[in-house]
Amino acid sequence: MNQCDGCTACCTALEVRDIILIKPAGKTCPFVCKTGCSIYDNRPLGCHGYDCVYILEEDTPLELRPDKTGVLFEKATTRIYLALIQEERLNDWDTELIRNYIKKLNDGGISVVLCSYKHGLMDVFVTSEHDPDKVVEITMGLANKWSHLSTAQT
Repeated sequence: MNQCDGCTACCTALEVRDIILIKPAGKTCPFVCKTGCSIYDNRPLGCHGYDCVYILEEDTPLELRPDKTGVLFEKATTRIYLALIQEERLNDWDTELIRNYIKKLNDGGISVVLCSYKHGLMDVFVTSEHDPDKVVEITMGLANKWSHLSTAQT
């Protein structure tokens, strides 16, 4: 299983609204240190709820480490992933490596919703088992729910 090993892409890319921290997307978290998160065991709910595919899925190639690719794959459900493109990588994320990984996910029955904070929904790669509108609805609904949960504490 992969480890963060110094990858802090989520610490910059993600928006966090929590009692511990209010941080906009694209701004580096003040709790980032050389080894990662200095408050990892007590991190905000918004961070704790982030399900990084690179860490969670045993077969994720090392080359897909989010800080190397500029794309953070998050598990929205067991069959739908959200692919968040880091704003500074909007012009160079579309590589053969990323396209092949999305195809592999689709071939395995996993749909992928590609988006960025600045541009919103950018593309949807849907398996034949899923309705594209439903995939987007589920993914965006979960994103809104997570924001609501992390804001509810403030």
